[in-house]
Amino acid sequence: MKIFIVSLFHNIKKLIKSKALIWILSLAIIPFLGYAIYKERDVLKIFTWDFQWQYLLLASVFHMLALTLMQLNWHLMIRYFTSSHQWLNDFSIYAISLVSRRIPTPLLYIGGRFYLYPREKTKPQVIALATGLEITLIGLAGVIFYILVLPFYSIVPGPFPSELVVVISLIGLFILFVFPNLSKDLLNLLLRKISKEPLETNLSIISLFSWLIIYIIVWLIDGIALHLVSSALIADLIILPDTLGISTLASLVGFVSQFLPAGFGLKELTYSALYNRWYPLGVGVVIAISYRILLTTVEIFWAWLWKQLLLFKKSE
Repeated sequence: MKIFIVSLFHNIKKLIKSKALIWILSLAIIPFLGYAIYKERDVLKIFTWDFQWQYLLLASVFHMLALTLMQLNWHLMIRYFTSSHQWLNDFSIYAISLVSRRIPTPLLYIGGRFYLYPREKTKPQVIALATGLEITLIGLAGVIFYILVLPFYSIVPGPFPSELVVVISLIGLFILFVFPNLSKDLLNLLLRKISKEPLETNLSIISLFSWLIIYIIVWLIDGIALHLVSSALIADLIILPDTLGISTLASLVGFVSQFLPAGFGLKELTYSALYNRWYPLGVGVVIAISYRILLTTVEIFWAWLWKQLLLFKKSE
């Protein structure tokens, strides 16, 4: 018995260190979503559905616009640190790496950028700093956007005090603009520890503010995209500000969960829970899954399109 327990312990230890556990924990949420739909199958049958495919097409266009703005910001960051004007290359690499975001854990999403950029043209230090800034600014922009729409919600989507969100955003803005080079200094500290060349470029407050504004617009556009997906499925819609609140909170959960070992599906669970204030749980699950399918499809197509544009440019 003792030998069996020791053997089981070692097998569990190996599993924890393996990628298999990440997939098992991540995919475990899928049966729960399926069960939620099955449990409410009778409710879903009598629910008033109103499928309008044109809204799905419009939602795809809005998400493409959001992707374009994110690509633009990435290019602006790379150009700021390298003075490179190869916008097509930056746009293509960002689109290709973004598809990997749909895979649990951010290893391919972030690591793909280091792989796709030639070292002799773009230093890994630059990619690391731009990625760190992107993550920080996207998260802060989401919190700020949630606050900006706060006066227009019919029901505050989140279960936590709005004052807490305001304090977090104010602290974030204070750190960002009083210490604009904090992220660079932290990266340089790490680079010196591993005997790598530090970055000397200083960040300007104007650049940080402009990138932040663009990301806030991205949150707005993707919130509208979610509203359009809802419009494609149901007739009795909630107001747009409420959808924006749901989109922002769920996307913030999804944004954080992509860095967790088992974050896959948490965003969809959050959508379902937040929609449950207006619709049956199963309806929220259907909207969440439909939105996930649309985003994934658009991003795969977007990556393919930019890859083809880059290949065409190189063949000239």
